[in-house]
Amino acid sequence: MYEIAPSVSIDAPPEAVWAYLVDVEGWWVDSNPEHESIEILSGEDELGDGTRLRVRESIAGVPGVAEGEVTEFDPGRRVTWDAPGARYRYFGLPLVVDEGVSWELAPSDGGTELTARVWASFPDSLVGRIVEWSFEHVLDGVERDYEHAMAELEYIKCELES
Repeated sequence: MYEIAPSVSIDAPPEAVWAYLVDVEGWWVDSNPEHESIEILSGEDELGDGTRLRVRESIAGVPGVAEGEVTEFDPGRRVTWDAPGARYRYFGLPLVVDEGVSWELAPSDGGTELTARVWASFPDSLVGRIVEWSFEHVLDGVERDYEHAMAELEYIKCELES
């Protein structure tokens, strides 16, 4: 398992950052070239408690599809999306990974500190341990996932400050 927590300071009030963040269909695909699509499966217009999502993206060049739901929703402060059983294809091998993200907002000097706490847990099997080691040491996947999340945060910052 690994966890990362990149953060960015945004010159906008938390209310504006929150409103932008929960309209995930409006920004997520454009925020990173590794993003392919996002779909709210449960019918809402924006993120809320229990919202179900499907995302198609690559992490460190490894393509995958993750379906999950919002498991924590604290308006204006935090939204957490968990995707147990995200499916990736690693060098042609199917692999299931438990993953998630928690976006956290905190007021900071008239603006907002936005943090994306991202985690992933590989299967507890021989293949899972080999893939995890390869992801971390061959693909530099943890660092590349940090850069992936940071690209999203920088995109949000740029959009809200322009």
